[in-house]
Amino acid sequence: MKNQIMTVLCILLLLGGCKKKKEGIEALPEATQVGKNTFGCLVNGEVYVPKSSGFESPDGTSYQFSNGKFFFVLSNKRAVGNVKKSFLIRSNDIELEEKTYMLMQSNYDRSFSVKYSFSTGNESDDYETSPSLKGELRITKLDQVKRIIAGTFSFDAENKNGQKVEIREGRFDSTY
Repeated sequence: MKNQIMTVLCILLLLGGCKKKKEGIEALPEATQVGKNTFGCLVNGEVYVPKSSGFESPDGTSYQFSNGKFFFVLSNKRAVGNVKKSFLIRSNDIELEEKTYMLMQSNYDRSFSVKYSFSTGNESDDYETSPSLKGELRITKLDQVKRIIAGTFSFDAENKNGQKVEIREGRFDSTY
């Protein structure tokens, strides 16, 4: 009887130690709003979660008023070997609120633009939104006292050869 109990306990411990690897949306960081400095999305269905010194983190987030205009920048880079991927979402002259904004490439002030870059070695491929390929950025938290900005994003972008990339389930929770 004692051996049977020990066997059952060992099996339970072994089974409890096995963790299923998270995939897809489950592998993305939670959509929090407390300044955890997280960033993640799906790029053509594949998980993109940067790792920086063991932490998931946007490389640079800023929201500031300068020279009479508001500027917002959310950037992130990830390198694995010689493969590098990066994101850049930015705005000119937009005072942010907790609401949804359209992402598109534009030469006009008061707009958002997005760039996703993929490079291997010395070759780089830039994908950008356009008036026909749009996306959205939703600011879900903007705390200017604690300097926290959080939100979600999704967009389609295209390179100069007409190849498209789909960015879905994007989320960030950052301090600035």
